[in-house]
Amino acid sequence: GDVLNKDLWQKLMKLTKDKEIEWRKVKGHAGHPANERVDAIATSMADNEDFNFFRGSIKDYPVDLSQPSQEQISPTQEMRKGSKAYSYISLVDGEVRTHQTWADCKERVDGKSGARFRKAISKEDQDEIIKSWGL
Repeated sequence: GDVLNKDLWQKLMKLTKDKEIEWRKVKGHAGHPANERVDAIATSMADNEDFNFFRGSIKDYPVDLSQPSQEQISPTQEMRKGSKAYSYISLVDGEVRTHQTWADCKERVDGKSGARFRKAISKEDQDEIIKSWGL
């Protein structure tokens, strides 16, 4: 699928190329403390607000940086393929709709220029997909 903020990811990759980093996608708003911290930082930066960054040893960092639980990690494409659909989501001309069947979703997007569609495997996944589309 399309990568959101591709230019920012490319800059980040360039800045961190000499670092040993294991990147993991974590569901937004899934209650993982480190992800909540990142969200707060990003929101402050986007709003041009001052932010009190931590300075000190990682052992003194007040936010839990442990690995996210399995529920907090976004479903992979493989998991998505084998999972029963919660819904199918379509985006046509800026309007999002959810469908109970793939046939209904396909009918809406077929032949429509710029249309997007995805299978959601849960309510949370559905909300996250819609949010990732900028809506």
